[in-house]
Amino acid sequence: LAILLHTRRERWRPNLRALLEGRFLSEEPGFLRFLLRPGVEYDLATYKDRPLVLLLSNDFAFDSRSGRFSRNYFQVGLSLPATPRFSILPYYLIESNRLPELWDHDHIWGFSFAWRF
Repeated sequence: LAILLHTRRERWRPNLRALLEGRFLSEEPGFLRFLLRPGVEYDLATYKDRPLVLLLSNDFAFDSRSGRFSRNYFQVGLSLPATPRFSILPYYLIESNRLPELWDHDHIWGFSFAWRF
């Protein structure tokens, strides 16, 4: 089950995504995970009828197996329009996973591609 709420406030587009996910693997007990992702998009400037967009989001995960906050993804990126229908999104992501005794942090640089039909 996924729910996405968003609005537009001039150049700002705050959004909130909530996801309820169930995993039922054949050799493990099933569990539910609740994911909450608040974020914001901000139009910096317009280029070729498409805006340059700054993106910020933070993804929280709550796991029924542990009954606690288990994962966090913080992402910042910039959507660059290459054509009117295609854009490239370079981003920086900090992935944090809760281990039994401590938090493990990974720093990731990546690219996403978006195609609008």
